[in-house]
Amino acid sequence: MYRIFNRQGSLFNPFIQALPFAVIAIFFLPDIYQKYEFNIDQSYNSTDKFIQKFIEFDGDGLSEKVILHSISNPIPTLPHISIYSATDAPKYDILLDHPWVKESNLFSADLNNNKKNELFVFIRSVDSIYLNRFEHYSSDSIISQSVQVEGLNNLDINYDLWINHIGNSDLNGDGFKDFVFMIMTGYGQQPKGIFAWDLQKNIVIRSVPFGVSFDLVQHYLCDIDQDGFDEILLGTYTNTFYNSRYNSNKDLQYPDTSSYIMVLNHDLSLRFDPIPVSCQRSYIAPLKTENGVKIAAIIGTEKEGKVEQKINLYDLNGKLFKTKNIANDYGYCNDWIFTKNNDIDDLLYVAHVKGLVECYDASLNLIQSLQIKPIEGFPIKPIDLDNDGQNELVFKQVPNSIFSNEFVIIQNDLSDPVNIKLEGRNLGVPGFLMTHQSELKENKSIVVQLSNEDAYLCSFSRNPNYKFKYFVWIFTYALIVVFIAIMQWAQRIKTQNNTRKEKELARFQLLAIKNQIDPHFTLNTLNSISSLYGKGENQEAYKYMTKLSRLMLLVLNESDQISSTLKAEVEMIKNYIELQMIRFKDVFDYKIDWDEERLGEREMPRMLIHTFTENAIKHGLRLKKEGGFLKITIKEKDKHLFIIIEDNGVGRRAASKDKSLSSGKGVGISNSICQLYQQLRNVKVSYKIDDLFKFNELTNNEEPAGTRVIITVHPKLFKI
Repeated sequence: MYRIFNRQGSLFNPFIQALPFAVIAIFFLPDIYQKYEFNIDQSYNSTDKFIQKFIEFDGDGLSEKVILHSISNPIPTLPHISIYSATDAPKYDILLDHPWVKESNLFSADLNNNKKNELFVFIRSVDSIYLNRFEHYSSDSIISQSVQVEGLNNLDINYDLWINHIGNSDLNGDGFKDFVFMIMTGYGQQPKGIFAWDLQKNIVIRSVPFGVSFDLVQHYLCDIDQDGFDEILLGTYTNTFYNSRYNSNKDLQYPDTSSYIMVLNHDLSLRFDPIPVSCQRSYIAPLKTENGVKIAAIIGTEKEGKVEQKINLYDLNGKLFKTKNIANDYGYCNDWIFTKNNDIDDLLYVAHVKGLVECYDASLNLIQSLQIKPIEGFPIKPIDLDNDGQNELVFKQVPNSIFSNEFVIIQNDLSDPVNIKLEGRNLGVPGFLMTHQSELKENKSIVVQLSNEDAYLCSFSRNPNYKFKYFVWIFTYALIVVFIAIMQWAQRIKTQNNTRKEKELARFQLLAIKNQIDPHFTLNTLNSISSLYGKGENQEAYKYMTKLSRLMLLVLNESDQISSTLKAEVEMIKNYIELQMIRFKDVFDYKIDWDEERLGEREMPRMLIHTFTENAIKHGLRLKKEGGFLKITIKEKDKHLFIIIEDNGVGRRAASKDKSLSSGKGVGISNSICQLYQQLRNVKVSYKIDDLFKFNELTNNEEPAGTRVIITVHPKLFKI
């Protein structure tokens, strides 16, 4: 098959050769052609301690900017809530009787379904926590309501208390939604539990006190038993490190020496006795299977110094139904599971802190996975950022510094990741908030709250440049095709030029060969050999006949080559010189001085040494009667090869007077050979001819004493 393609030229077709290069180039194209894009429309920053959110408060169709201010210094002012329009115009100001509690405090909910959100703020007195509710009534009137939540028992709430809104649900069947929230304290202190505010009766119900710590983000409020009332699935974690340092009250129910599989009924009672697990954190999610809704939990158990991680499915009574081992690439179980809709779903997602995101079906079969950069070990709830009816998955990635916040947004089919980098102080993910404001702007803006100091108004939508990416791909491919076609054209031109030069060089070398084995030389040599046979010197005649045969064989065998090794050239020259010595017997002798073992494989243009050797014999030595000497020296210095051809003949001036000796074309042939060889092989070959003289004491003049030719083969400087 390869021969067929090669014969037809398909493999050398630029359209085929461009394919792999186009794929590589497209892979490295910038992110402007991603399917989705994340843009920062506006940023908010303040060194004042406040909480800032965008909430639709007064029903005008536009979200208001709501800021919860703390007591300011140096001029003391009471804590208050400022409400601004989308254009930052002041609209409302609400004074609070007491300081508000902690950072994650300002919440909103539309409990009466009037398309206006009420504001909920936790405040503290000396020994109690209160929950305040503020509802818009008219342009100049705001209704407020307050209820006592819990006593504090000398708790330092500036450091030891966390509050989060779980959701809104009608837990008692009166037809009105209740405000469901959690309070968590550190070091096994109280209060710690799940609470619900019944606004109609203005009472707060609560779960039993717990010793275990709750995860502030990972929880579900959904009807898992289909009885018309929502249950609460809670993520928990152990605080054993702190218990070892602080004398926590281990007598509390379900102490935080372990994490638990924990589900509460709609009346906040325990659905089943919480199941202790030995991992640091326990995340659970509701999974719809063929056998009904199950409670999925990710469990990590230490065994022989390693942590084995698995997914357990429990029925609604807490009985283990199914288990499946999954990957674990961390020293302890810190991965989490979730569903894409924050509700009951038939797909289960597992996020590993090393950046592997997996999707399992209801039978716990892995159906998809995606590898991203390492993730911070805290979950962020999926949210529909682009208003397409499907939630996106958001992960906070390991930051480069405390002032760097990196996130990645992917679709729930684990495709099209979009990387985000926000600059702002965020000491912990629980302080991170991403809320969707559908009425703030037409492009459905998102509010990203990193801390009390940094907030961003952003948008996430389909990238308008995405539809052009295919045109860019085609253009990239076409550009590479054109580039390869131009390179092939240039290569063909170069090859044609090289072929022409090789033919030209071969022609000049053939001219040199013709000079070497022309009929005159051959007949004279044969006559000399015949003369030896006539004298009865058969052994000598056979010897020279062998040399003549060897000379012709060397010349003809390499007639198609433009270069030759020094070993072959020297052998040919020796045969030629010794054949000439038959004709000019006792006229001259010769010597070749060189290191054959070290220099024998060095390359140089064919026939170049022979041309100057022939000239030395024909123009210098043959005119002498006796005492002629030809010396050829070959040596290397500083990677330069030097061939020195020196004779003690009559010299060029005397030789030029005899017009019968040569046509004078030898030097021209040598020049052409050197020039073409450099163009073809990128190796410069030069030569220099010096006339030798000796001082005659009788005439007191210098007289010709021969000729010296120095051929220099320069090193190859670069490859072409």
